[in-house]
Amino acid sequence: MDFKVSFDKLDELDKKIVALTIQEKTNSEIADLTGFSSGYIKKRLAFLFKKYNVKTKVGLVREIFKFGFCNLSI
Repeated sequence: MDFKVSFDKLDELDKKIVALTIQEKTNSEIADLTGFSSGYIKKRLAFLFKKYNVKTKVGLVREIFKFGFCNLSI
């Protein structure tokens, strides 16, 4: 099943993680900016990778934009 989750359906933390990933922030930088540990950010990214059926941050960003899921104003 090739199911893609609309960006708008993600919770606010996941949207922020995606937005910061698009800005090329590292997991540690994302952790500092969100107030979560870098380990937790890594787990959230793994969750997003699974949702979008990708293996890397590049794949995640590609899928977000490929399907027009993202309308970021950050």
